[in-house]
Amino acid sequence: MARPVVSFCKRGMMSVCTAAGDAEQNGCEFYEKSRLRNECMYFIFDEYCDCLKAQMNATIEECL
Repeated sequence: MARPVVSFCKRGMMSVCTAAGDAEQNGCEFYEKSRLRNECMYFIFDEYCDCLKAQMNATIEECL
């Protein structure tokens, strides 16, 4: 049985990250550490999560 993919990009509004903070972001399937700060590079200005991989995954899930 496949485990569910954890994505904090808000469904239907991929530009919003719903993670509560740095610790929760680490559990995101699409987490990618920023080179400048110790946080997800898709979690910018406390909400930005426009991650192409997450968008593609959401699109695939909708088609299934």
